[in-house]
Amino acid sequence: MTFLRIAAFLAALGLALPAAAQSLTFQMDNEFTRDVAVEFYSTDRDHIWPGGGQVWVLGVSDGAVRYALECRRGETICFGAWTQDQRDMWGVGMDMSQDCQYCCAACDGSVLDVIELN
Repeated sequence: MTFLRIAAFLAALGLALPAAAQSLTFQMDNEFTRDVAVEFYSTDRDHIWPGGGQVWVLGVSDGAVRYALECRRGETICFGAWTQDQRDMWGVGMDMSQDCQYCCAACDGSVLDVIELN
């Protein structure tokens, strides 16, 4: 069977093919006076990077750090960053608690410009 016939067969059964794997790379530079925690959130499914109750810590002296996320093609991903005391937040903040207009991007294999946290 060809791929198209398999896809049509699965669609007829109400099944979908797995979403195509892709990546999206955020680059972040901590220009703030303290270390910050960083997470990334999918708005299309219940998924967080790095996940498992963990966060990435972006130190003051780390320079620009790249976060290459494996994601589903077309999936929207937003970044959240915050200080340990949660007084300062960037992007969608901790647990997507803030609104943010320019902190999300579509998973399409691109590498985004450096986001400076200050």
